[in-house]
Amino acid sequence: GGGGAAAAATGLDIGVGASCVYPLLGHRAFGWRWFGSEVDAASLAAAQANARRNDLADAVKLVRVEPSLALQRSLFRQGDLGGGADPGPGPLRRALEALEAQGELPPQFCVCNPPFFRAGEDAPAQRDACTAAKTESETAGGEAAFVGAMIADSAALGPERGLLFYTAMIGVKANLGRLKDLLRARGVPWTRVLAMQQGRTRRWILAWSFRAPAPPRAGAAGTHTIEGVPAGLAFDELRDRLVEHLRRVVARDAGAEGAAGGVEVVSEPSGAVVRVGTDLELALRPPDDRGRFDIAGAGDKALFHKLLDGADGEVLRTNRRWRRLLKKKSAAETK
Repeated sequence: GGGGAAAAATGLDIGVGASCVYPLLGHRAFGWRWFGSEVDAASLAAAQANARRNDLADAVKLVRVEPSLALQRSLFRQGDLGGGADPGPGPLRRALEALEAQGELPPQFCVCNPPFFRAGEDAPAQRDACTAAKTESETAGGEAAFVGAMIADSAALGPERGLLFYTAMIGVKANLGRLKDLLRARGVPWTRVLAMQQGRTRRWILAWSFRAPAPPRAGAAGTHTIEGVPAGLAFDELRDRLVEHLRRVVARDAGAEGAAGGVEVVSEPSGAVVRVGTDLELALRPPDDRGRFDIAGAGDKALFHKLLDGADGEVLRTNRRWRRLLKKKSAAETK
């Protein structure tokens, strides 16, 4: 940890802003020690005053950093994913360098609510009043370039010198694909996306790590068996149908999506593992001779039962939805 009590985790808020809200809440809720970086002098002064006002000046250390415009401008330009010459440190490395200069050890993880908009881009009108400083809402290249610079920084640090976890909030869903491409290009072994929704506002948390931690498990969630699988139905087709069902439930149900995040398939020689965010893992094996397809869950038991409810009819295509679709298809083919 970064200089606090031995048992306390240490986090870094990149672009802490005037409110200093994540460090203040993070310390109050979990007792973690926090660092924060900020490019705007007025926002930094306001954040420091906010920490003092809440008697947390000793638990929250804030540093001023310079913008990382060169790196941000180099990212995503003409498809560039940052694989060329190093244009200098990004927001993460600048923060760590500033902390090191003050004798602080690196934190264990970082959070970031990046500026969503490109410099000079008009932000859409919001129903809720926004009092953020311009540096909190705008940056060169927008959130894709800012988080891309964080990814480039984390890759430059590597697993030995880097943090355990990196996280950033994404406000534009289209940016997730570009950032995932960058994570793959940088060889990041572990990534997760967690979706959130409050009213009409949707956000996504992108998390990654170079140390490939195992997903947390809460023990066995149960086993669901789909019976009556036709002998000629290939395992790959069964798996794909199940994954399609899981993604339908996740997309349809905001509660399931907020709890589970994305659905990811990992093939294995003897079957497959389906990961639903960091909350649930499903182990799939080919059906036995009696047509029994077992799905073993580890993690969130309630989520397991929620997602597998109705799976039989979707996988075997015997429910009302599939009977209607197949009837319509058959009618079209006979015309």
